[in-house]
Amino acid sequence: MSPGRTDVTLSNGDIERHVLVIITGGTICMQDSPDGLVPTRDFVDNCLRPSSDFNDGSLFDSTPVTNEHGKGATATTLRAPPRSTNGSRFKYSVFEFSELIDSSSMDGSQWNLMLRSLTHNWSNFDAFVILHGTDTLAYTASALAFMLGPLDKSVIVTGSQLSMYAPNNDAHDNLLDALTVAGTYYVPEVGVVFHHHLYRATRVTKVSAFSLAAFTTPNAKPLASFPKHAGKAWTASLHLDTITPGVPGDSTYQEASSVTHTRTTMTLDTSRVAVLKVYPGIGANLISSIIQIPDLGGLVLETFGAGNIPLGTGSKSLLDILATAVKNGIVVVSVTQCLTGSVTSAYESARRMEREGIVTGLDMTTEAAYTKLAYLLSLPNLSRAEIASKMRQNLRGELTADFREEQKLRDRAKSEPPS
Repeated sequence: MSPGRTDVTLSNGDIERHVLVIITGGTICMQDSPDGLVPTRDFVDNCLRPSSDFNDGSLFDSTPVTNEHGKGATATTLRAPPRSTNGSRFKYSVFEFSELIDSSSMDGSQWNLMLRSLTHNWSNFDAFVILHGTDTLAYTASALAFMLGPLDKSVIVTGSQLSMYAPNNDAHDNLLDALTVAGTYYVPEVGVVFHHHLYRATRVTKVSAFSLAAFTTPNAKPLASFPKHAGKAWTASLHLDTITPGVPGDSTYQEASSVTHTRTTMTLDTSRVAVLKVYPGIGANLISSIIQIPDLGGLVLETFGAGNIPLGTGSKSLLDILATAVKNGIVVVSVTQCLTGSVTSAYESARRMEREGIVTGLDMTTEAAYTKLAYLLSLPNLSRAEIASKMRQNLRGELTADFREEQKLRDRAKSEPPS
């Protein structure tokens, strides 16, 4: 048991799990104002405490926590009624960031605050839920996955398309599903819960501005799904064997447990990475101006189809500019504009890009490629060659094994002398 932590033993002998909910802002806690929807405070008192779905009426003292600035604070604690078929119960504590933001304003500084909040409170809670706006939720979830490293606990990110204050909203189910997953299952990674599904953080992307099914993982199956049964017990269909009901105790995760969250000095710098979508008629001058941005370390290029760009016939083609960028120490990564599929070297332009040192991003999403590149560039003592190499490696489940094996075969073929 961690210092400052009090575990509760239930009547059946189980230890009651304790989840920390961190509210960063987003539509889920927004209310209307003369300037439109804005994040508002007192989410617990207005939305959770009065609801029998989120509060069984148990009374708790305030729970001490450490806020995003490293200062002591208190969090309101509630107990959720049993929801899963095994009758597991859990309690959860909620604290709000001092500045709630619309997720369209999210950047690396906010991700660093989330990391601090998680690391400072890691030893005192069994799992974590982060409430977030949907616009940049996929970026945040992916960034946290890379920053946190191997996990021995669940970090679930969720939000909603409609505010909890709106009638017939999706916020209620998304938050209740996220709490139930965190409180009753062992998911040793960062995940996204949305519209009755649990997704891997480094695979998720937003696919709709309006639909309640706003997110998906185009090149990977969901980790779990939760069929909506009105008036019936909550159930989960698990699609990955690392997700299990109950409290973690498997020695498989001892390594993760021993190395995680002792470091709080990781600082992600997103200002050194740019993202550019290739389009018909794109000029080399545009790329040339981008690669001259001071301190630029990485460029994610959203390419056509399986990784193609206009080859051009001028004295300074797009490929020439990109090759110069690589020679100048900028790590350039090619990902596909398509929702599904992968970048390959099947076509001439993609193969020539690979020869010039441009990293084939395989089936990484733009969100994963951007946050992974920012993460690697923020690590100390990594050379550009090492960063490029790690971009081709699967660090947090962001790449599909079949595509990685195909890339390895191509790399081996390039290194072998011709017969």
